Amino acid sequence: RASRRPKLALIGDGPDKAFLLERAMRLDVIEQLVVKAPMAARDAYAQGRILVAPSRLESLPYVILEAAAAHMPMVATNVGGVPEIFGPFADRLIPCDDPQILAGAIAAALDETRERAAQKADELAKYVAENFSLEKMVDAVVSGYREAITARGRA
Repeated sequence: RASRRPKLALIGDGPDKAFLLERAMRLDVIEQLVVKAPMAARDAYAQGRILVAPSRLESLPYVILEAAAAHMPMVATNVGGVPEIFGPFADRLIPCDDPQILAGAIAAALDETRERAAQKADELAKYVAENFSLEKMVDAVVSGYREAITARGRA
């Protein structure tokens, strides 16, 4: 909806904070920005209805893994390792660098019923728990190193 003016929670601190605040003022959306001190990820997720991760470049982002584990509804871009995290739900991802698509995805996520959003978040959380446990990730890394050592030995 064109009349919708969602709030954005900016949680934490960092080198881009001043730039983001100045830009929000220049664009006259500062009243939609809520700035909060650093806090634990799960506490941060509780501040909003959806996590928006409009990444342009990623490897295997922990923020996506953590949000999935916290059953947080998400809007995320189809970059790097994000489709691997989403697995069978990768069709939910959007292309990066398209503000119109991003805005539409955010609006669609906000328009979903809380029940449907929770169902989708639960589906992703289950998939992530089954495929991205610490044990599985360590085993995959060790296996990759073993394969590389074996391949190097053959060369």
